[in-house]
Amino acid sequence: MYREKALVFSLVEKLTEAVAEHLKEQVRAGANILQIFDSWAGFVPAPYIEAMVLEPTRRIVQSVKSEFPHVPIVGFPRAISGWRPAYVSETGVDGISVDSGVLLPELAKKLGKNVIIQGNLDPLLLASSKEETISQAREIMESMRGYRFIFNLGHGIVPHTPVENVAALSETVKHFT
Repeated sequence: MYREKALVFSLVEKLTEAVAEHLKEQVRAGANILQIFDSWAGFVPAPYIEAMVLEPTRRIVQSVKSEFPHVPIVGFPRAISGWRPAYVSETGVDGISVDSGVLLPELAKKLGKNVIIQGNLDPLLLASSKEETISQAREIMESMRGYRFIFNLGHGIVPHTPVENVAALSETVKHFT
């Protein structure tokens, strides 16, 4: 990136346009909520966060919302730490997905009750211990009462995750009151 800055920014421009069009096609195909995955956001050097994460996301959101203003958009700027409030306020997303390193109640207090928060069970826990997974899932859901919250993992399911752990987690979430 440092040696080929113009090339990198040109690529980000093309990706921004392609992602916006892809998301619009998702809505046309029936999606009623969208998520923008930026799994590398936390690796972008701080001086470039605005230009390489916030601005492209803002443009994607504006493009989608210009055609589909009713469709909520959740962003997933993985591992972006202290930038999360700015990400939400400056990009126009309706919510934010977070990885397992985030303390959800703390973030929820910073963002307020109108922002959707999604996450953040550790996928390695799901792969390891069914009992601990169920316990942690209940703690997460309980801690987010009163907020707009979507239960999810902090990232994707790892290949060696036992299917029975996923089934038990799904039942726990489905029946949580």
